[in-house]
Amino acid sequence: MSILNNLKNRDFFIERKLIVYFFGKALSSIVTLASIPLFIKWFGDENYGNYIVAYTTFLIFLSGTLGWLNHATIKHYGEYKDDEDFEIKIKLIVSRIFIFGSILLSLILLLSKQIEYSTLPFIIIAYLFSCFYTNELVFTKVKYKAKKYAISEFLRLSSGFLVIFLIKNLNFLDAEKKLFIGIMVSFIIGFLYISNGTFLPFKKLLNTEFDKSLFKKFLIYGIPIGIWMAMSPSSNGVDRYVLNSYLGAVAVAQYTAVYDVIFKVFTQLSTPIATIIQPMLMNFYNEGNMASFKKTMNKSVVYLSLLFIPVFFIVNYFGDYILSNYLGFKDEQVLKDLKMTIIPIALSSFIWQLAILIQRRIEATGKSYLVTILMIIAILFSAIMSYIIIPIYGYAYLGYVALVTSIFYFLLILFLNKKIK
Repeated sequence: MSILNNLKNRDFFIERKLIVYFFGKALSSIVTLASIPLFIKWFGDENYGNYIVAYTTFLIFLSGTLGWLNHATIKHYGEYKDDEDFEIKIKLIVSRIFIFGSILLSLILLLSKQIEYSTLPFIIIAYLFSCFYTNELVFTKVKYKAKKYAISEFLRLSSGFLVIFLIKNLNFLDAEKKLFIGIMVSFIIGFLYISNGTFLPFKKLLNTEFDKSLFKKFLIYGIPIGIWMAMSPSSNGVDRYVLNSYLGAVAVAQYTAVYDVIFKVFTQLSTPIATIIQPMLMNFYNEGNMASFKKTMNKSVVYLSLLFIPVFFIVNYFGDYILSNYLGFKDEQVLKDLKMTIIPIALSSFIWQLAILIQRRIEATGKSYLVTILMIIAILFSAIMSYIIIPIYGYAYLGYVALVTSIFYFLLILFLNKKIK
């Protein structure tokens, strides 16, 4: 029987949940929007740029190591929802991912010289709690606990911002440590709330046998998705690495500030759609209910478009204000270059979200490796364009690189979606 069959007012289930998710994400977006110019003001362009490079690596690694498991959980949850030990089996896998992942993350950050040795403990603790926090978020998704999801995300972001505000004037801590302490605390607070104040059911973990068959099944489906998530624009910043190698941390801070305001904020606002839609689509597909699958997909496209239109016009109309008054950039050339990125980044954010929505059908068929191949092609395309564009034009045309890449990926997904039966 469908997970949704027993829900009251099923026809308006999506809309009711979307409202809760949306207001929660709107509050979270306000925190994100407030933090970007303040972090630049408090710590300076260069320090913020260096932090962005290291934090980008952290996000890519988190997506790559946990993303596969989280997506596989959403895909197969309907098969295991009556297994009372299912969640503890998943947490056992998460704990092993952390053990191996923390070692690898430490080596990557230290060997690439993105951080100082003394900053590493804060990052590893942040990674520990982020592993279990993101996994707990998945179970709020599949159980349609919209309120808990929204509150936990707001608490996570706001607590991290508050901690950074409180410690920003402590001279014995450098900017890098202050920012990562904020990230660490944010995941701790978020996890403690979403897990009802308990860290880990150690006794159950120790008494639970590692389920090799479940691990293998989830791994086969999820690994391609994990690679896809690590490379997706939501976490990936291949252009940041190229930009940093050519123009340095200040340029990274300037471009990333605009990118985060436009691309990532719209992504956050559209997250409610993905949050409620993804588990529903997987359940409908697994049940063979393609009529509901298509209806839900079409609704999602409409809602995504209705959300984007006002956001696009607001961003376009207030572009100068965002750059000079909100982000505080004063240099005329910097303002000119950054202004060129606004519209293409905004359009890119919408096209990426459409592509991700459409590819859910491909993922539902179990052929997740195909979307990963397409993402690798798209990211290679983006990297090549960035290496060509940045040395000549700086970051002025990086917005168009993002736009062309998103269109390219969208067309690849459309083509593949028609070919998949």
